Amino acid sequence: MRLKLHIGSGKTGTTSIQKTLHYNREFLAQHGVLYLSLGNQENHNLLAVGFRGENQPQRRMLKRYGTNRNVMSAFRDAWLDVKNQAEQKDFHTVLLSGEDFFVPSANRMDSEHIHNIFPKVTNVDVVAYLRRPSAHYTSRIQQHLKAAHTIPAPVRTDYAAHLDGWQNVGDLHLYEFNKALLYKEDVVHDFWHRVLCNVPLPEMAVSIRENESLSAEGLYVMQYFRRHRYPDRDNHIFRDSDKLVRLIRLIESSNDRNVLFTRLKLQEHISNHIDFSTEDNSVLKEKFGFQYEFLKHEQPKNCSFSPDKDRPLSVQDLVSVDLQKVDLLIDYLRTDRRIPMLTRWVMGRKLQLCMQH
Repeated sequence: MRLKLHIGSGKTGTTSIQKTLHYNREFLAQHGVLYLSLGNQENHNLLAVGFRGENQPQRRMLKRYGTNRNVMSAFRDAWLDVKNQAEQKDFHTVLLSGEDFFVPSANRMDSEHIHNIFPKVTNVDVVAYLRRPSAHYTSRIQQHLKAAHTIPAPVRTDYAAHLDGWQNVGDLHLYEFNKALLYKEDVVHDFWHRVLCNVPLPEMAVSIRENESLSAEGLYVMQYFRRHRYPDRDNHIFRDSDKLVRLIRLIESSNDRNVLFTRLKLQEHISNHIDFSTEDNSVLKEKFGFQYEFLKHEQPKNCSFSPDKDRPLSVQDLVSVDLQKVDLLIDYLRTDRRIPMLTRWVMGRKLQLCMQH
């Protein structure tokens, strides 16, 4: 039996991959692949949470289970369930997928744990996609603005620390999350091509673009909304915030995104700081044989940006925003009956209010 462990990383199409695997679980089983079931959960992040320590479950786990004790109880029960599933039928491959496995080695499972759960496993493949650091940061901003009106600091990546040790668990396979390099320019097709190459691609294996990036104007509107609707409630995802993101994405995808709105692109001095002022790039190449495509064509650039002194406070500090396009997007939202009246009222306030903060 072979274990294939997809560990992320985050912001590399993991949701699309997991949804496709979840919806095609029976199809995979017919071809000898067990995509383990954890009730109605599409991923296996619960299987990773307990290795972080009893007092460090993620916010979404606490939201689902209520308390730290309940999270840890669910974690232990999930591993017992997984062990039972793997023993019920002969599969040639067991597949796990969860970006929460992408953590420093002190906070994750080891090969001993794997073989205790899956005694029939003889080979382990660990698969991870890595995204260009500056592109990962822009995606992180979008996720952050769902729960806050502040902007996260542009920190350097440390992928190497999260990968270190996985080569002792199994064969480590690293791929770049770059549309131009993906099979059929799609991460789901690429994952299937690389990881499940002996299984035919089902008709339902299509990319589900739930986490597609918003435009610069979309991020501006999100920060504006959070600042005026929940000025003192950072680190809380509210239903209307989540719905607003989905509606902005729907509006932008229903129109010609690249014509009506501004493509999200970091200011050059910030992207240079994130992409080049780190030792992570050289460690990834020397220790894991991985190199980003952009490093093959671009030279390292000096940057005077200081995260401490120049920390961005607004979306406009990061990207170019067209306020006329912001007006257009807000007009769409104000007339959309799919969002609550209070949300439409907040969106309808004068933009000058936002500019005063």
